[in-house]
Amino acid sequence: MRWMLPFIIFLVTASLAFAENPIDESSTVSGIVLSSEGFPLPGVHVYLDRERGTATNADGWFRLQNVSSGQITINFSMVGYERLSKTINVRLETVHEISVTLEPITYSSGEILVTAGRRAQVAGRVPVSLATVSAQEIERRNIISLDQSLRYVAGVQMAENQVNIRGSTGFSYGVGSRVLLLIDGVPVVGPDQNDIKFDALPMAQVERIEIVKGPGSALYGGGALGGVINLITKDFAETPTTTVRGFVGAYEPPPYEMWKRTWAGADNFRPYQGLVVSHSQKVGDKFGFWIHGMYKDDLGYLENSATENAQVFAKLGFRFSDKSDLSIFGGFRISQNRQFLYWNGLNDPLRAGRIDFGGSVARGGNYVQSEHYSLLPQYRHFITDDLFFTIRGRAYSIAVRPIDSQGNLRPRDQHTVGFRYGSEFQTTWVPTSQTSVIAGISYDDIFANSEFFIGQDSTMLRNQPEYAVFMHVDHDLSRKITVSGGLRYDAYQIDDQDVASRVSPKINLAYSFNEALTVRAAYGLGFRVPGVAERFVNNRDFLPLESNLDLRPETSVGYEIGSNYAVRLSQNVSLDTDIALFWNEYNNLVEPRFVPSLAAFQFINLTEARIRGVETTLRFLIDGGRHRINLGYTFLDHRDLTEDAPLVFRSNHQFVSGAELSLPFGFQFGIDYRFFSKPERVDSDFSRFVVDADQFVAVHVVDARISRNFSLASGKADLLFTAYVNNALQYYYTERPAYLAEPRNFAFSAQIRF
Repeated sequence: MRWMLPFIIFLVTASLAFAENPIDESSTVSGIVLSSEGFPLPGVHVYLDRERGTATNADGWFRLQNVSSGQITINFSMVGYERLSKTINVRLETVHEISVTLEPITYSSGEILVTAGRRAQVAGRVPVSLATVSAQEIERRNIISLDQSLRYVAGVQMAENQVNIRGSTGFSYGVGSRVLLLIDGVPVVGPDQNDIKFDALPMAQVERIEIVKGPGSALYGGGALGGVINLITKDFAETPTTTVRGFVGAYEPPPYEMWKRTWAGADNFRPYQGLVVSHSQKVGDKFGFWIHGMYKDDLGYLENSATENAQVFAKLGFRFSDKSDLSIFGGFRISQNRQFLYWNGLNDPLRAGRIDFGGSVARGGNYVQSEHYSLLPQYRHFITDDLFFTIRGRAYSIAVRPIDSQGNLRPRDQHTVGFRYGSEFQTTWVPTSQTSVIAGISYDDIFANSEFFIGQDSTMLRNQPEYAVFMHVDHDLSRKITVSGGLRYDAYQIDDQDVASRVSPKINLAYSFNEALTVRAAYGLGFRVPGVAERFVNNRDFLPLESNLDLRPETSVGYEIGSNYAVRLSQNVSLDTDIALFWNEYNNLVEPRFVPSLAAFQFINLTEARIRGVETTLRFLIDGGRHRINLGYTFLDHRDLTEDAPLVFRSNHQFVSGAELSLPFGFQFGIDYRFFSKPERVDSDFSRFVVDADQFVAVHVVDARISRNFSLASGKADLLFTAYVNNALQYYYTERPAYLAEPRNFAFSAQIRF
C-alpha cells in the first residue's frame, strides 16, 4: 500500500485544480428557523437531499452553500416539530435569505442522522437501532466527558472506563474496546490499548452524539464489532458566540465509621471544580472556527483517585470555492491522575489494595501523567452536484508517564508512547434521488512502545498496519421501501509475522407503512483484531498478566428486526416508541481469564458466545415539548457457549428513564433513574488476588437537577444557573470489580453565553 500516499497527493492536487475552475455556478441560501412562539430554534436539520444539509446554530440561523440556480426544495426537520418543505427560486451567484416557522407535533419523524450509513438519513427510515444525545442534553447535565452522557442511553452500560453496548463487552480495564469512537466520522481510538479516552473530547462543542447498536464493521472497520459512537461537532456560529461555564461540587462523606477509620480523607466533603470556555464564529464567507478549552480539578472520593485535567481543542473551516472545502479538527489534553485500580476489600473499599506475590508487592493504585494529541483534517470536493469525494486524515498520539510518590517522573524506559495515523479516500455518488453509492479505501498504522508490551519475544516496539476497501449502496425501491447493502475488506498485518483479513457484508431493509410506522431488518458481520495491549501485555505491577501471541481476531454475525411508531395520544401528548429484537453470535471472543498453569491472567479466545435480547424505548412529548419523558428497557440473554454458562459482567435487565419538566417562573426540572440487575455471573478469579472482587449488587441510581435561564442585555446574552444532585439516594454499588462507584455528590454550575 505504499502507493496510497502519492495517490492521495494526486487526488488533492486534482481537486484543487477543480476548485480553481468550478464546473457549475452556484448560490447560497441562508435564513432563520423560528418556533410558533417566535423563538429561534437551534439544532434544526436543514437539507436539500440525503447528502447535502446543515443545522441551525444557537441563534436559529443556517447557511446552505453550493446551491444550484433554479427551483429548489429545502426541508426543515427537528424532533418534536412538524417537518416542513419550502420551495424557492434561486438566482445565479446570489445569497437568498428566508425565514420559516415550525409547528410542534409528534416527538420523532424528521431527525437527520449520518452514522448508520455514512450519509444523511431521516431517523424514521434508518434500518438499524440508533440512539442520539443532543447538545441540549449535554449542556443540561453539565457533561464534560463522553462516558457521562452514555450512562443515560438505553442498551448502553458503563463499567467505569469501558462502554458496553447490548452486552458486547464485559470488563477488561478499558482494554480492547468493541465499540468504535468517531469524531465527525473519523475513527479515534487509543493506539496502545485500543480504547476510548472518554475525557479527551470537547463535549461543549458537540452538536449531537449518535450511537449505533450492533455490528458496524461493514461501514467502519474492525473496531465496530459491538457498535459505533459518532460525535458530530458543531458548525461555526453565524454571529460571534462565546460561552463560559463554571462549576463546583463535592462528594459526600460515607456514613460508615468502619470506612472512615481506615482513611482520614473520608471524613470531609471531597471537592471538584472546573471551567469550560468556548468561542465560535464565521469570518466572512470563506472561513470559520471554534475553539474550546476546559480545566477540571477533582480531589476524588477514593484514597487514590484525584485528577487534574486540561484540554484545548479547535476546529477550522475553509471554503476554497462553492465546490470545495476543508475542515481541520485538532487539540490536546494533558492530565495528572491517581488511578484507583482495586480496593482493599468490602470493609475497606476507599483505599487501594495490595497483593503480596511472595517477595514482590503489587499495588492497586497508580500515579501517571498522560498526554493525548489529535489532528483530523477533512477535505471535500464536488465534481458535480451528484458526485463528490472526501479525503480524511487522522493522527492520534498518546504518552503515559508514571510518577513516583514524590511527584517526579519515572525513568523514560517506563513510559508508554503510542501513535496512530492514517487516511481515507471516499467517493459519494448520487445518480438519482433514490440511489446513493459510497466507496472508498483507507489505511492506518499503529506504533506502541512500552515496557508492558515486551511479551515472550522480548520486543518493546509494536506496530499493526491496517488496510481496507469498502462500498455501501442505498436505494429507495419506492416511497415506502429502502434497501441498503455494504461490503468491506479489512487486512491487518501483525508485527510482520501474520496477516489477518476479513470480508464484512451487511444488508438492511426499512419499510414505511406510513409517516408514523416503519419496520426494519438488518444483517451484518463484525470483525476485530486484538489490540497491542491484549496480545503483548506482560506485567505484574498491578495484577499478574501474561502475553498471548497466539490471540486470534474476533468475528461476529448480527441479526435485528425492529419497528418505530410515532402517534399523537391526545391534543397535547405525543409518543414515539421503538422496539428491537437482536441476536448476535461471536467466535473467538477475546476476554481476560485466569490461567492456572501460568498463575496469571491472560487474554484468550472464547470459542463461541451468543448474545440475544429485546430492547424497547418510549419517548413522550407533552404540551409542545415543554415536558419530556424517556423510558428504555433492555433484556439480555447471554451465553459463553464453550463453558455453557452466562458471560461474565453482563446485566440481564437494564432500565433507564428520565424526565424534563417545565415549572412555573421559568424553572426547568430534570430527573433520571438507572437500574441494572446484578450480573448473573462474575469472574471470581479476581478474588484469588483482590479481596471481595466478586461482590456485586443491583444498581439503582437517581440523579436530579433544577435550572433557571435568564435573558440579559435585551436578549444579546443569556445566563443559565443549574443545581445538581447525583446518586441522590446515596446508593453504594460497584460498576466493575473491586471499585466503588460514585457516591452522592452535589454540584452547581453557572453559564453565560453572549
